[in-house]
Amino acid sequence: LLIDNCILVNSDEEVIHCDSDGYGTVTNTLINGGRFGVKVGSDGGGSMIVINSTITNVTDLAIWISHGSNIEITNLILADNGGDLNWWTGEPNSISINYTDIDGYPFEDGEFSCGGDDYCSGSNNISNNPQFTDPDNGDFTLQSTSPCIDAGDPESDPDPDGTIADMGAYYYDQIANPIIWGCMDEEACNYDSEATVDE
Repeated sequence: LLIDNCILVNSDEEVIHCDSDGYGTVTNTLINGGRFGVKVGSDGGGSMIVINSTITNVTDLAIWISHGSNIEITNLILADNGGDLNWWTGEPNSISINYTDIDGYPFEDGEFSCGGDDYCSGSNNISNNPQFTDPDNGDFTLQSTSPCIDAGDPESDPDPDGTIADMGAYYYDQIANPIIWGCMDEEACNYDSEATVDE
């Protein structure tokens, strides 16, 4: 299973399901709505790699892993879901989450871990509002103030504008829309009229 550069909207059940020793890769994809975003395992274990994608507005769980499955997550955004991720521990699962924004998730210093017999690892994660441009109208690009900009894995391929990979399905184009940090308070002595993001 290979899903790349897709928009998947409003499935009644799981949007993407990998099962029974199946293997899948998802890249640069938006999942908007559905009961489960990515489901790995059910009748048997599966393996999935999910990179630079956004999962939002899912009613149950953005990611569900079970039956000794494996999932590797890098440069994702999970936001505004009924639940973000869970796993069934009947058989040990392997879960790796790195350079990912899960809004409100209780990471400890960006580290991902879990108990039981499951193997969990991950680092450099954040739990902030990703600051989508206009999510109510289906625009899940990033605002210039988003914490997801340049926050992806620096070992990933750079964004098309040559900058460090952003988190999520859509990169912020810093050539078309340069980010200029500075004081935006017009009453301040260090006011910068060219600043686009307040520091």
